[in-house]
This record gives sequence, C-alpha cells and structure tokens, in this order.
Amino acid sequence: MSRAPAFVRVAMPAPLARAFDYRAPPGEALTPGVRVRVPFGKREATGVVLESTTTSAIAPEKLKAVRAVLDGAPLWPTVLLKLLHWVSDYYHAPIGEVMQLAMPVLLRRGADSAAAATQRIILLDAGRART
Repeated sequence: MSRAPAFVRVAMPAPLARAFDYRAPPGEALTPGVRVRVPFGKREATGVVLESTTTSAIAPEKLKAVRAVLDGAPLWPTVLLKLLHWVSDYYHAPIGEVMQLAMPVLLRRGADSAAAATQRIILLDAGRART
C-alpha cells in the first residue's frame, strides 16, 4: 500500500539556489507547477511546487505546512517546466526566481486563480472601422 506524499518541495522567489520542504495538505498529492501559499520567514509568500515526496531531510515536526493551494492544475505543461529547470541550470539562476519571472504579475502576487490574470479587450466600432 502506497502512502500519499506527505511533503512538497517548493521553489520560492528568493535568490537562493535551493528549494524548501513543507508539509503537504493531508491526503493531497500536489502536482509540480502548482502555486502554493506558504510561510516564508516572517511573512507568507507564493511559491511553486517542484515535487511531492514521502520523505524530507528535515524532521516533520520542524516543517511548516502549506497554507493554501492556489491552483487546481499546473501553470505550465511538463515541457515548459523542463525548460524552466533548464534555464535555471544553464544560467545558474535560482529556480524560484526563474519560475516567478515566467508567470504573469497577478499570479506572482498570489491571485487566487489563473483566470484572474486574463485581460479582456473590447474592440469598439471605431476600431473595427480601421481594420
């Protein structure tokens, strides 16, 4: 019988070349590329899940818990996640900063859904006449 992943490794928007472990929400296996709201230092921040795992190098009682899962599905398809990891490795850039730069500003700020980052453009009659 396999256990549900108890931990997630999260990339944070910080100039640090490492990911951070958190306790996953009970019974949830979070997919890589999903944004989560987590405690980070003295504040809360939005990070991106890199992987779900059943082990952590840090004692479980010392790990903080994920406060909120902000997405129901990953922000990027697998091929783009691989590209972001490649960019991080090739340019020696922290993966959390690379992922932050790859998402729209509203999502960086922790908007509750990907729909919040869409724009609506309305073409008026005057604009239609010019086309």
